[in-house]
Amino acid sequence: MKINIVIGTKAELIKMVGIMKEFDKRKIKYNFIHTGQHTKSGMELINLFKLKNPDVWLTKRKEDLKTPLEAIFWAIKCVLKGRRLNVFNKGDLILVHGDTESTLIGTAIALLTRGKLCHIEGGLRSFDIFNPFPEEIIRRVCDRLSKYIFCTSEWSCSNLRKERIKSKFFNVEANTVEDTVKLSINSSFKNLPRGKFAILMMHRKETLYQKNMLEKGMQIIEEISKKIRVVFILSKNSEYILEKKGYLNKLKKNKNIILKDYYNYPQFMNLIKKCEFVAADSGGIQEETYYLNKPYLVLRKNTERKEGLGETAFMSNMELSLVKNFLKNYNSFKRKSILNKSSPSKKIVEEILNIKNEIKKS
Repeated sequence: MKINIVIGTKAELIKMVGIMKEFDKRKIKYNFIHTGQHTKSGMELINLFKLKNPDVWLTKRKEDLKTPLEAIFWAIKCVLKGRRLNVFNKGDLILVHGDTESTLIGTAIALLTRGKLCHIEGGLRSFDIFNPFPEEIIRRVCDRLSKYIFCTSEWSCSNLRKERIKSKFFNVEANTVEDTVKLSINSSFKNLPRGKFAILMMHRKETLYQKNMLEKGMQIIEEISKKIRVVFILSKNSEYILEKKGYLNKLKKNKNIILKDYYNYPQFMNLIKKCEFVAADSGGIQEETYYLNKPYLVLRKNTERKEGLGETAFMSNMELSLVKNFLKNYNSFKRKSILNKSSPSKKIVEEILNIKNEIKKS
C-alpha cells in the first residue's frame, strides 16, 4: 500500500508542508502528484521549504487558470491522465486537501482507481452551497466519498456527525497551516512598506464573477484606501477580471493603493506581521491572521471557518457600514498569539501510519 498526495494549488501546498516534511523526517515514502493548477508558485514553495519534487505532473502550466471553461477542460485532462498512470493501485491511500478543483481531481482519481481517500481539513461548512462556490460543494462531495477525514476542530467533527458521514474522522485540534506559519515567521524579509498600511486581497469566484459582489468589493476597497495606505495583492485571476470589468485602471490611479502581483509565503507572513490589518476574502488568511494575532476584515457574506471569529476576525457581510465600523475599531480585534508547540501535521502523519498498520493486520 502506497501513500499518494494529490495537490495542485499554492494554498493546498502551504497547508501540506508540515505533513510532507514529517513524512521526510520519518523517512516514509510517498508519491507527490501535482495537478499543475499553480505550477510556478508551486515550484517556488517546494524550493523554499525544501520539499521533494513532484513524482508526477498531471499537467504543467505557464499561467494560472483564468476562466471557468478553461478550468473544466484542464480538470478533465488531469483526471484522465491520473486514471492512466501506474502510480495508483487499488487500496492505496490518496491524500487530498481542502476544497479546490485539485481536491476534486484527487477525489475522482481515488474513485476510478479504487483508492482509499483521505480528506485533510474536512468537515468545514458555510451551510450555503452557493457561497463560497464551488468550494462548499467540493467539501461536501469529498467528505461523502472519503474513507478517512482529518478535522481541525470538534466543530468540524460535529458537522460530519450531523450529516451522518460514515467515514472515520479524526480531530487534530488545529489547522496544519499553523506548522507552516511557524516555519515562516522567523524568515528575514526586507523592503517592507514604511509607515502604517493594510493588506488587501480579493480572489474568490463568488466575489469576482458576481456583478453586485464585485461592485461592493470595489466600494469597500475605495473606503479602506481613504483611511489607510493599502497594499493590494493581485492574483492573476483577479487582475484579469478587474481589467476586463474596467476597474484596474481606477485602482492604478488611486495614490493610496499599491498594487503588488506576488509575495512568496515567508515574505507574506512577515508582511502580515508588519501591517495594521488584513482585508480579504480568503479562508486561509483568516486562519493565518488568527495564529499571528492580526485584525482581519473578512470580505465575504459568510465563512466556513471558526478561527478568529469574534476575536481577530470581523465579518463584513460585504456591507459598507460594517466595514466603516471595523476601520474605526480594528485595534480591538487582537488577542495573544496561540502558536503551540504541538503539531497538527505530526498528529495526521501518526494517524495515517496507524491506518496503514490496521489495514495490514486486517
